[in-house]
Amino acid sequence: MRDLRRQWQADHEASEARRVERVRKAFAAQAEQQRAAAEARAAKRARFAQETAERRAEAAARLARHRAHARQFQATTGYLVAQVRLQQRTDLLEWSRDWIRLEDLDERIDEALASPVPLFPGEWGERIVGNETEEGDFPNDPQSDEDGPELLKEIDPEEWDSDPDAEAPWDEGEMTDGEYTTDEEGATDAEEATDEDYAMDEEEVTDEEEATDEEREFPPRRAPAPVPRRMPGQRIVPPEGS
Repeated sequence: MRDLRRQWQADHEASEARRVERVRKAFAAQAEQQRAAAEARAAKRARFAQETAERRAEAAARLARHRAHARQFQATTGYLVAQVRLQQRTDLLEWSRDWIRLEDLDERIDEALASPVPLFPGEWGERIVGNETEEGDFPNDPQSDEDGPELLKEIDPEEWDSDPDAEAPWDEGEMTDGEYTTDEEGATDAEEATDEDYAMDEEEVTDEEEATDEEREFPPRRAPAPVPRRMPGQRIVPPEGS
């Protein structure tokens, strides 16, 4: 009995030792996995940081090259513009020597003063008040001359009313009161127009004359039309003329 108990106790201790060893190995494997994962994450972060730094360095170098090219282009353009402007000034100076000379400048000034360019018709000695001279003439108006058009002359209505064939002086081809005509069926002259041509509706005039002021201001209201009632299954037919 004691031997069996000792044997069971030895087996139990051996199994417990094996269980502890298995647990220890499992924890060691888990720790190794965590350590490998941490190393992988650290390597990934380092690689990403390195790639980001390289990209930023490339972008900074590219921006620096672009700015250098822009400064070079701006300097070259400014130099070319300055050269062109200098050449223009030089050419203008060379050309001006042909048509601006001191020896004949006084002569040209005297010629310009001797023959001034008129700004408007009229005498230079007239004193202009606004747009009207002292004589009451308008020098800027081309119709103010004595030989102006017939529009400015005084028109006597009796001169052209007496002649039915005369045309209105202000518009050639416009019909006057004496020669206007209607269609062939209507009156041929204003004096020959009959009462039927200008007749009015006597009933409307009579109704308007008989209406009082109160009726004109407050006309009577009409009663609204009755609304037909529809029974179930009945179709309403609108009245004729509606």
